[in-house]
Amino acid sequence: MNALFDGLIISLGSVNDIYSVITKFGDYYIFYSGLSKPNLKKGDFIVKGQKVADLLMNDIGKYQLGIYIKREDQYFDPYKWFRNKSCL
Repeated sequence: MNALFDGLIISLGSVNDIYSVITKFGDYYIFYSGLSKPNLKKGDFIVKGQKVADLLMNDIGKYQLGIYIKREDQYFDPYKWFRNKSCL
């Protein structure tokens, strides 16, 4: 998974070896989940297109990437958000 935007890594976490990364891009927070262990640390700055981590395959052989975008208390549908920004 590559970074969707430039950003500061503000959090890294894992549950059962499934990792998540939260970045801050301007007023937005972007949460990536379903990742292998990233070679990054909290406080690193990443640029758009930089590798965050590999995606993990689930028990039935499918990848399950989670992307959440938040600004203040508002969540955005990533598909609609990127489509409106001509990113897809």
